[in-house]
Amino acid sequence: MAQNVSINFRAGTIDLESESDIEKMFPSVLKLIEDIDITKFSARGSGAESGQDGAAAEESEAKGEDESSDGREQGGNKTVRARSQRPGKSNLSPAKIDLTADQHRTLKDLVAAKQPRTQNDQVLTVMHWAKESGVLPKCDASQTLGLLRHVGLKLPKNILAVMGNLKNDGLINSDGKGVWSIHYNGEEYVTHDLPRQNKD
Repeated sequence: MAQNVSINFRAGTIDLESESDIEKMFPSVLKLIEDIDITKFSARGSGAESGQDGAAAEESEAKGEDESSDGREQGGNKTVRARSQRPGKSNLSPAKIDLTADQHRTLKDLVAAKQPRTQNDQVLTVMHWAKESGVLPKCDASQTLGLLRHVGLKLPKNILAVMGNLKNDGLINSDGKGVWSIHYNGEEYVTHDLPRQNKD
């Protein structure tokens, strides 16, 4: 007698086609189900049905999840990484420096006499005055900006870079984290080399 058994693991159904009494077929059908290793079948269509083993399928899915979570987009065979924009460096705020009228005048007089044109020269000039006057023998970047503002000079966009350049040139000392003092070489430069002489 013809007997056809169709088992659908996804739908969870068993279709029986037989010319004999269907009830008599149940024991053989149950024995057939017990002999089948259902772990080889994947409800998601991977593994044995798709021709790809389970580990490879899981790896592929995990890769897709990682790419979507860190901002990468899959386009064809190429992986396009989303660029993250770096926040621009904002300058430090000038510190409020309380100067007397006489101190303010002597600072402006020194700047007028030395005529510093570059940012390096301007910073050295105000630091030289701060040390000689005893107002700020050592100063941080914000205090240096405050001195520059006192005399109406344009503030550097990146004061820390200016301080780093002066330190590398041996014109100022680093006296701790974010604190500087003018070096002897810097004092000599302001005293004898400013204002700069124009060369023909």
